[in-house]
Amino acid sequence: MTRGKKLLILLLALALVGGGIWVVNKIVEANIVYMTDKTISAFSADTAAATKVIITYYDVTMTLEKQGQSWVYMEDPSNIPDQSVIDEALETLADVRADRALENIEDLAPFGLGQTPVGSVTVVTPTETSILQVGNETAIGQQHYLGSSDGKVFIADDNRFFFRLPFAVDELQ
Repeated sequence: MTRGKKLLILLLALALVGGGIWVVNKIVEANIVYMTDKTISAFSADTAAATKVIITYYDVTMTLEKQGQSWVYMEDPSNIPDQSVIDEALETLADVRADRALENIEDLAPFGLGQTPVGSVTVVTPTETSILQVGNETAIGQQHYLGSSDGKVFIADDNRFFFRLPFAVDELQ
């Protein structure tokens, strides 16, 4: 075999290996979120179709109603909320993620859920009403219990959760 043929075969082998590496990198890039995100969906709402959002946090209630393209703070319509904060919070409400689910919970009270939750978010659309309850902080800290409408209990990291929305109450008052 001549030197030129050997060089051509090596060049083709190198191109084949390089193409294989490129394909593997594309597959890994496409699946990196899937492979690293171990969270589960705790709550989802059709926030694009939402007409009303009611946030209760301790003893404070904030009602937002969609009027045209803007959200109006119903407790004080003259106080105009920052639409970007509301849009960001609603985007998070579209799929609230939790770190884990607790199984076979019969009594919600120890978690700060049930009849008197720490807080709740109600999303009203023309076809459904979805409620997410916010419970006590966990013993570990920086996490809260979340309760869904169907009685399931989840633990969510505060950084992943949408705690910015209840604090928007403070910005409006």
